[in-house]
Amino acid sequence: MATVFSLVALGPAQPLRSDPYFYTFHGDWLEVSCQSYDSFCPIGSMSSMGLGSGSCATVPASSMADGGAWRPPRTCEDYWSEWKHCKGIRNFFHNYYTYGEVPSCEQWKIDYSNCRKWEKSKSPDAKESLCKSERARILEKQKYDPVWKLRKTPPRDWYLPLGQDKSK
Repeated sequence: MATVFSLVALGPAQPLRSDPYFYTFHGDWLEVSCQSYDSFCPIGSMSSMGLGSGSCATVPASSMADGGAWRPPRTCEDYWSEWKHCKGIRNFFHNYYTYGEVPSCEQWKIDYSNCRKWEKSKSPDAKESLCKSERARILEKQKYDPVWKLRKTPPRDWYLPLGQDKSK
């Protein structure tokens, strides 16, 4: 049986309902659930955290605590508002100033259309595309290390006034 845990606590716990993803540990690999317990989007192994090779697999509702139907990870309105924000002039200047390039907003538009397609016809292609997109977003966030290295102890001379520690 799967153990559902929160990555914050790293121990057996109920998933946080405010978080759109639920993490499930199955032996040596981790799965991310898109909004409900009955459908999982594999994210990869615990050791490599690489992109999983499997597609969204449906788990029988009887084996899970909450037996609802699969829903997209976000509402369709969220995808639309993210696309509108991405296309905005303020975001354009921010991205151009910060990264030196124009932001690419096409994925938000594709996700919005896939979400609408899922709501209309329950298309498995739309479901798979949404899961892949969300997996890619999660992996993109995990790719970069923190900017600052955290200290274990304060510097030896932390109590000295600034500029006093240099010999002239």
